[in-house]
Amino acid sequence: MSATVTWTGNTITSLGLKSGTYTWTWGTGADADRIVLNIENTAPLSPVGGVQRGDGSLRMQWTAPDDGGSPITGYTVTATAQAPATGGGSCTAAANATSCDVSGLTNGVTYAVSVRASNAMGDSPESPVINVAPGKLDPGQPLSLPNGSGTASVVIGGGQPGCSLNSLAIVGGAGIPSGAPAGASFPAGALNFRTANCQDDTLSVSITYSNPLPANVQLQKYGPASSGAQPSWFPAPNATLSPDRKTVTYTVKDNGPGDNNPTTGQIDDPFAPMLLAAPPAPGGAQGIPTLSDWGLIFMSSILAMLGISRMRRRQR
Repeated sequence: MSATVTWTGNTITSLGLKSGTYTWTWGTGADADRIVLNIENTAPLSPVGGVQRGDGSLRMQWTAPDDGGSPITGYTVTATAQAPATGGGSCTAAANATSCDVSGLTNGVTYAVSVRASNAMGDSPESPVINVAPGKLDPGQPLSLPNGSGTASVVIGGGQPGCSLNSLAIVGGAGIPSGAPAGASFPAGALNFRTANCQDDTLSVSITYSNPLPANVQLQKYGPASSGAQPSWFPAPNATLSPDRKTVTYTVKDNGPGDNNPTTGQIDDPFAPMLLAAPPAPGGAQGIPTLSDWGLIFMSSILAMLGISRMRRRQR
């Protein structure tokens, strides 16, 4: 096996060797010199990570540490409730994973969360503990829709510790951003919320309406559709509508598509179910105008008078 060996004073440094015994010999016969070097692999170093909050869950994210010379075989995330609360949870992830969700936790309870890496030599030290409580950014209280058309419950999840909700409303009329296609309407108004301290976070949004949305509704977001684009209405790229047409779910990322606030950490999220105007009839055909009841009576009178006039002429 080849290796790079560096002499520094009375020490030798070997680069690129796995565990084992290595012998270097130079010279021949009785004058030969020999060095025997034993190299042992170690457990990985500690990962470095961060935590995102969820509804009853916490997501630990990390970057892979030095593997200590032996490939990493997996990761374990542990969340332990801080006193006086008890309980917690854990999850395991594969060697190539960079995140893991611990579920079944209690919103509002603070947990000490850490991750460790493992290889054939053992486990790494735990990562620095992060104290965080799972929870929703908004408790999901019903909001009234414009024109008394029902209510909607909004649940926003995700975000790092400190990510907070500044405002949340469902608006109609002039409160809806302009620029929708001509003739478009908003049967359930438009949701708009603003957050702070959510740097690089991806938030999950769930909106449950009290009444089903129309069958041909379009799920639209307002904001830049891509980096550097001007704000506009565009189809929400990851929005889904439940089979009963009552619940919409989607995600929005800080400074991602549809975030209408360029300030890092602040997410402005206008979203709306939109009904587009019906397309014109083929060939530009238009409906035939009809007369009102009084118009029909007037026309009948004119025709009757013309008929009487013609009869008198014949009698002469």
